[in-house]
Amino acid sequence: PSVSEMSLIVSCAGGRMVKSAPKSFAEGTFILSCADDIAGKAQVKKLQRLGYAIYDKELILTGVLRQKWLLPDEENALVLQRPDVAPASSSPLSSSKEPAKSN
Repeated sequence: PSVSEMSLIVSCAGGRMVKSAPKSFAEGTFILSCADDIAGKAQVKKLQRLGYAIYDKELILTGVLRQKWLLPDEENALVLQRPDVAPASSSPLSSSKEPAKSN
């Protein structure tokens, strides 16, 4: 889906899409992308250093279709990039808060 379509999907699912990347780790914030968009990007490296995993957009689409929010585990294919470091708070993989998207 396009950015505007994804924003609508996230909003309808109870989340909020943010327009800019977070400057620090925030519990309940999920970074979505696609494999084509993350290759070699400095922004991705920065987000990984902050402790974020980068999830495939299919995480949201699958959750909406199933009407159930399932976070992938570390071995799941929906994790495109794992964080370089563990975040200061709990892992983004253990949060039960609603998803958000950042570009």
